[in-house]
Amino acid sequence: MQKIIGFLIKTLATALGLGSLTGTIEWLLGWRSPTQISNGLFLVGAALIAVGIFSALGGVPIRDDLQILWAESIGDFHVWERSQRWLANMMTGFPGYSLLLMTGIYLVGFAILISIIIEATI
Repeated sequence: MQKIIGFLIKTLATALGLGSLTGTIEWLLGWRSPTQISNGLFLVGAALIAVGIFSALGGVPIRDDLQILWAESIGDFHVWERSQRWLANMMTGFPGYSLLLMTGIYLVGFAILISIIIEATI
């Protein structure tokens, strides 16, 4: 449980840092409207997700067969224990993929929240 919470905090901090950097660059480029800010965050998030997926796809033959990793976690486990084991295997096999994927998901989520909040206020 501690590893999952630590991982989520680390990815959230990374997403906030990259979101701040993206916002600063957008501000310097003159992107002041909420739509432009939302689009910038969405593009950065989508790019991170794509890079994470491509890095994982390139590393699959090197790391191992994902079906074998899943089979390792099957046993006399509860669903929660199996999920923890699978996450631990994924983190050791694909740490960059996991970090980039979750950070990208956070940034895309921020972009969606910005557009929803702006639509609600207009």
